[in-house]
Amino acid sequence: ETSAPFGHELDETPLPFEIELGQQDRVEVTKENERTPGGVELLKVGEEEEPLEGAEFALQDAEGNELQSGLTTDEDGLLMVDGLAPGNYQFVETSAPFGHELDETPLPFEIELGQQDRVEV
Repeated sequence: ETSAPFGHELDETPLPFEIELGQQDRVEVTKENERTPGGVELLKVGEEEEPLEGAEFALQDAEGNELQSGLTTDEDGLLMVDGLAPGNYQFVETSAPFGHELDETPLPFEIELGQQDRVEV
């Protein structure tokens, strides 16, 4: 493969096949490409729009199945996750920073096919 379809990873692994003497039918070769993964950036802020460190989130698929847990915001209130296949996801807060109330409202987002930049939530 010398060029991958839009939104898919290039795979240069050779695909061997053989044409036999006197062969009448075509040889069929199948190649599957992985979709290019994307990423997301979550910014957790307080009532005064100040960044909040230490908020903990779970990453879920669109059906609410947990994919990752213990994702914690840094000193800038940021949490980043890369390597996500195109699809619909959501963050759910599982632990609030000291002095703040827990907000378990799901934060949905979508990773689109061929996405170049992180989605911002």
